[in-house]
Amino acid sequence: MNIVFGTDGWRARIADEYTFDAVRVCAQSVAEWVVRNGGADRGVVIGFDRRFASEHFAAAAAEVVAAHDVNVHLATAAAPTQSFSWATMRRKAKAGIVITASHNPWTDNGFKVKAETGAAAGPDMLKELEAVIRPLEQNPERVRRMKLDDARSKGRIQEFDPAPDYLAHVAELFDLDAFRGAGYTVVCEALYGSAGGYFPKLIGGGKTKVVELHGERNPYFGGVNPEPIPPNIDEFLRRIPAEHGDVGLAVDGDADRAGLADERGTFVTTLTLYALLMWYLCEVRGLRQPVVKTVNMTSMVDRLGEKFGVKVYEVPVGFKYIGPKMQETGAMMGGEESGGFGFAMHLPERDGIVADLFFLDFMLKTKKKPSELIAELMRMAGPSHYNRRDLHMDAATYDAAKRRIMAALRQAAPEQLGGHAVAKIVHLDTNDGTKFFLDDGSWLLIRLSGTEPLVRVYAETRSQGELAPLLDAGERIPEDMLGRIKDLPKQIRDAWAIATKASIPPAYGDVRSIVVAGMGGSAIGGDLAAALLDAELKVPMTVHRDYGLPGYVGRDSLVIASSYSGNTEETLSAFEEARKRGAKVLALTTGGKLAELARASGFPVVTFSYKARPRATLGYSLGLVLGTLTRMGFTRDLSDDIDMALKDVSKLEERVHEGARTNDAKRLAKELFGRIVFAYGAGVIGVMARRVKGQWNENAKNWSAFDVMSELNHNAVVGFPHPPIAREALTVLLLRSDRDNPRHKIRFEVTRELLDRAQIEHKTLQFVGQNVLSEVLQMVYFTDYVSFYVALLNGADPSPNDSIDYLKDRLAKGV
Repeated sequence: MNIVFGTDGWRARIADEYTFDAVRVCAQSVAEWVVRNGGADRGVVIGFDRRFASEHFAAAAAEVVAAHDVNVHLATAAAPTQSFSWATMRRKAKAGIVITASHNPWTDNGFKVKAETGAAAGPDMLKELEAVIRPLEQNPERVRRMKLDDARSKGRIQEFDPAPDYLAHVAELFDLDAFRGAGYTVVCEALYGSAGGYFPKLIGGGKTKVVELHGERNPYFGGVNPEPIPPNIDEFLRRIPAEHGDVGLAVDGDADRAGLADERGTFVTTLTLYALLMWYLCEVRGLRQPVVKTVNMTSMVDRLGEKFGVKVYEVPVGFKYIGPKMQETGAMMGGEESGGFGFAMHLPERDGIVADLFFLDFMLKTKKKPSELIAELMRMAGPSHYNRRDLHMDAATYDAAKRRIMAALRQAAPEQLGGHAVAKIVHLDTNDGTKFFLDDGSWLLIRLSGTEPLVRVYAETRSQGELAPLLDAGERIPEDMLGRIKDLPKQIRDAWAIATKASIPPAYGDVRSIVVAGMGGSAIGGDLAAALLDAELKVPMTVHRDYGLPGYVGRDSLVIASSYSGNTEETLSAFEEARKRGAKVLALTTGGKLAELARASGFPVVTFSYKARPRATLGYSLGLVLGTLTRMGFTRDLSDDIDMALKDVSKLEERVHEGARTNDAKRLAKELFGRIVFAYGAGVIGVMARRVKGQWNENAKNWSAFDVMSELNHNAVVGFPHPPIAREALTVLLLRSDRDNPRHKIRFEVTRELLDRAQIEHKTLQFVGQNVLSEVLQMVYFTDYVSFYVALLNGADPSPNDSIDYLKDRLAKGV
């Protein structure tokens, strides 16, 4: 187990870390806290959402709490999380437990804790819970349990339906008859979650037509994350104009977060929704109490605060900070970027349903359309253009990646971002991110999630055109190059699985030539594949790094267009030429124009999703080429070769990762620091010489060159003696293999003698593997690590490629 309460409870993958034992451990921590604080008689409210087995996890928690002689108020049905916050407060319980993972993927579940006020448990309470949890994680058998039936017979469990009390309270906040008689058409999105049926009960039954989508239970959530943002709610957005709707109201899986769309089906960002709700409370309700916002919330709140004389408090992300601050300051409202909004007249906790109804009331009171209200807000407090990008990480290595990324963020000091000067840099007090304020009032926030393995990049700008460039710049700041290097085995496995299941026409296996069109990191995989399969392929295979295509490419050719971004102009040029000549084309990409054009032309597209610099995705570019060639029948099944090779790489990883005691990669990096490295290789390993050169250039920001055997013996050796300064600056890396051609082995020995005569430093690098693929992958893995460590010694960030970005920008401008 590894139970840590993040920004909103603990969440984990079901049947992995999230187990009945883990839930019982959490429940015991709450039970002990309640007993310690004299709340056993007041008891604990326990509720649940519609996720897989949530009701059973809730029952397991109830058994543990009851075993501590603590009264349990156990829900009989799934309901919105906020209804359990209300029940905790109304029933005067000492605490509340909600089994939910909010808007996490369907694979997860979670454990939220509520304070007696109904608010999310604060940091101090959570620290006390975690102090109990730590020893229990190692000894779950110490958890006390009582069978549910025994607890019932002893009167420890009181079961209740949370819906009636909650609905009655919501009815006190609004004129529901006015809603029902307004004659609106309201499209509501429940996302298969706990809000199913609630909007029709609250505002339906009169002239107003309520169109509810996905109100039934589906623990799979239709295959999307139950977060009310695009693309998860694309169907909902389309239905609004199709139904001639006046507004679209949405909530997340446990209904405590709100989503909004205007009458045209245009999504309204959560930042704009916060500003609209604040404006509503000031304008319609006449309130002037403070508001609380998180660090990732809109600057429009500050402008509205100035206009209405409302104090604005800023806190870290999470309602465990917002709720207590609302109570401390007497705030009328608190909210966060994820769509969670709490209101003092209701609860110091999120409520997506009430937030949506407040906006509906805004429409009703002002008799304005959503688009009209938004336009007026932008004139008053805008403009505001906002988006967020989620960079997904490997859960198994997320903790280590967080430490590396936070170290990078603390060192980041860019003078400009997205074309604007950086005015101020603020490192969050919670040590989970950094915010950059620009000279025009725009901002960029990079934050590591406390509930999911992902890095979130947020940005708010004054113009739409500046938003994407700022987000692009933000993505580059926390790039985890070391994590990407470590991911090589994962990349290979993922790529192989994707490629060998790809849908490719049988005719693609009947060609006379194969051409891989690509550049940089997207091309090197083709080089390695061609070299590895040279003895097996019955047709020639080449790699094309340029515009257009060779003259021999025609209808009987297979062109594999490989571009990580899908926007590489040379690869797009080759694609267009292949299409014109009637060649068989296969696209390998993450998306971009290449995927769009290939699909429009009816060509097969093999896509993958992985956030990294192209050079850090070699596992995909190689694995996809090998896998698709196998899929098309050009070679035998390489599954066993890959398995053996990756086992060898795993053994190597133990010796080269950043924490290794005896680290050969660090030792070599120190020896090569300050040197210009020339890489020499032969055969398949000759391709690696090009790879090493590229990694020294791009990772280490270092001069480097490469050459291949036997060609270098026909010219390069003659130049060894001059200029004499080469002796002080050069180191030649001789990349060797036991599988080298016998003549190459002799050539290498003679080359070493000639280097010695010229007094040029040289080092030999060789790996032993179960097959040639193993040797190649070990060399990739090792030299990538070395180039990373050389970058650190150079005082350089191994991730960005400022010169290439500058070049692309100039090419885009045509000057």
